[in-house]
Amino acid sequence: MVKDYTILAFLKIDEDQITTRIEYARQHRDKSWNEYISQKGNDEEIYQYYIQQQRTLEKFLTRTDLNYKIYNTTNLQFEEIAKNLVESLFEKE
Repeated sequence: MVKDYTILAFLKIDEDQITTRIEYARQHRDKSWNEYISQKGNDEEIYQYYIQQQRTLEKFLTRTDLNYKIYNTTNLQFEEIAKNLVESLFEKE
């Protein structure tokens, strides 16, 4: 039976990989995303912005009463994460 609740899933990456992930996104996303990201400042400011965003969101999660799971996506194991989320909905009470 599926539990009647919500699970917040927070996908994070190791901070030392944020620069690599942003550079990858720059190469594979469309022009509008690159224009958007450029508005955040120079490369270092962009990286620090996303590092701070991740830290802030994780801090907010620790303050909530809602159920949540934090998944590290540095190794791009999205199938495993999806499987874990689905399984958690069907855990025995």
